[in-house]
Amino acid sequence: MSTISPVIDDLIILTRATCHQFIDLMIDAAIKTVPANARQLIYPLEQNDKGTHVRRVSEQEARFAYVHALSGGIATLLNQKYYYSVETPTRANYTFDKPIADIRCYPKQDDGTRARVDMTLYTAEGHTLQKQCHIEFKENHDPHSVTTDIVKLVTETALEEEAYKPNSIVSHKFQLIENADAKTMQTIFKKCAVAFENVDKNILSCLPLQPSLSILFSFYILDTAYPNGPWGCYKQFQSDPSACSLSDYATRFFYWGEKPLAPVGREKDCHVINHINSLGWTIF
Repeated sequence: MSTISPVIDDLIILTRATCHQFIDLMIDAAIKTVPANARQLIYPLEQNDKGTHVRRVSEQEARFAYVHALSGGIATLLNQKYYYSVETPTRANYTFDKPIADIRCYPKQDDGTRARVDMTLYTAEGHTLQKQCHIEFKENHDPHSVTTDIVKLVTETALEEEAYKPNSIVSHKFQLIENADAKTMQTIFKKCAVAFENVDKNILSCLPLQPSLSILFSFYILDTAYPNGPWGCYKQFQSDPSACSLSDYATRFFYWGEKPLAPVGREKDCHVINHINSLGWTIF
């Protein structure tokens, strides 16, 4: 996929490499025989409500796999060398109260508290480092978590754009999903659109400018019930405040269709994947 941004192109390469690690001999702590070529990063176990020990999948595995891809052999395929920081302090302060309509940002830091961005990528510009991308990893997809991530990405992009015009940064929202069917994916799309509606209504008026956003949204589904096993999709979100409102653009970007897909019972087939692909998302 070719985009207008070499950074977005690199994020796509990193996304594919990261997701391949999840199916390339990543094991959990209950395995009886460890393959000689198993990855060193494993899934820990946790006890569920039934008292059974099951593998725990979280955004932490995604973050470490991403760093491994960034620092490994795949780096030779990227357009440029990246440096990275984790738990990067934000420029703005925030209050992440519930309900989501009460989430606020404070660019002047006159209220709220400093937050963190999961990871930030930099490139060397002469003898200094220039921010290129903020990344948020997430395993759960409750409305509050989705909105929190999107509020941070929009706000921090605006403040970076104000400080370093015209060198604005891009963002990456990396969503890991353990199990998903058509209803799950439709619900996630809706949550993302609603998050941008809240940003449009409650956040943009607090920012020094309305940023032009370039966000790579990627979803990776670890569900092995699909015929070809785990799969993922990505699409570049590119909003222009001079063209339409942020909420209108997000509604079109996360458009699912007029009717939900018909259920297919317990056995999952490719109808969900084909449908998402028809909406302009790249499947891998």
